[in-house]
Amino acid sequence: TPSEIAKVEAKASSIHTKCRVLTLQLKGVALAAKDSWVMGGKSDPYYEVWDVTHSPEILTARSNVVKACLNPEWKVLETEVISGHSYMVRVWDYDRIGSNDLIGQIDIGTPETFPSRLAPGTRVTLSPPPPPQKRGGGGVEGSDSEKKGE
Repeated sequence: TPSEIAKVEAKASSIHTKCRVLTLQLKGVALAAKDSWVMGGKSDPYYEVWDVTHSPEILTARSNVVKACLNPEWKVLETEVISGHSYMVRVWDYDRIGSNDLIGQIDIGTPETFPSRLAPGTRVTLSPPPPPQKRGGGGVEGSDSEKKGE
């Protein structure tokens, strides 16, 4: 639904070619509220950077959690990246009890394309989470990455 589409702004990003380090300072804008009104009707967002080149995907970094906020400004995050590999940023709502909820994700490409995709001030729309899929036994569950918790 349109209310689950959010924006993330890359305030600054750089690649230090010798070190192969991606530096991100991301800011969420109008993120989806994943917590019920009983819990405050907001989200406790954080993001993760994933190397999605091969299966299984590899978690390379996780940001800080910003409590009860739909417009978070996360701390600067640095992570090593590998030339030619593809990366994805996934934004989650942290839940102390139960599974964390995927708010959305962004394909940020390869280290070679980061400068154009993540130029300072760039605003990108998160892709909404995929719909839950039926699994064996008839239960409805999300994908493995959606079920990942802290």
